[in-house]
Amino acid sequence: SELAPAPAPAPAAAAAAAISAGGGGDTVAAEEAEDGAHEAAASAAWCASVATDVAAWATDRDPGLWDAAVAAATAQTAYATERLADVGLDLGGGGHHPLLTFLVRWCRPARALETGVAAGFSSRAILLALRANGAGELRSSDFPYFRLEDPERYVGYLVEPELRAGWRVETDGDRRNLPRLLADWPTLDLLHY
Repeated sequence: SELAPAPAPAPAAAAAAAISAGGGGDTVAAEEAEDGAHEAAASAAWCASVATDVAAWATDRDPGLWDAAVAAATAQTAYATERLADVGLDLGGGGHHPLLTFLVRWCRPARALETGVAAGFSSRAILLALRANGAGELRSSDFPYFRLEDPERYVGYLVEPELRAGWRVETDGDRRNLPRLLADWPTLDLLHY
């Protein structure tokens, strides 16, 4: 289906008028907050009007593959919960694993790129799906949690050694990592941000 256009951002004219008329900072702040609330409500309404149920969308394309993706995501969550319990730290969570697994299996990318690894929920889901496909490579960009001691050890913590052969990770932040990761890839088949 065709996507509806995004709502136009609320104008800042009211705030500018208050400033030029000598209005106080409190007036400007209140008007900016009201504009922000209006923008948030308009954005939420737009999203609701164009949203598609993920399960229905995937099932329409390949019901068996969707069921396999959901099963893989359930196993992924159980594995991650057990493995991360040993760490005793909150390393964040992953994206929508059933959808990510489905997309990698369905699209069969040769070249996949992700930004943001953290513990490696999504990295592991992509790598498992690539392995199930029998082909494909993942390159990932991350910037470790420097609040932790030895933070690099937690980047991709959930990814087993046997999955790392088709995976390249850079940990200097996107601005530095992406040019290196993409230097010899003229195209991408999948981007996970």
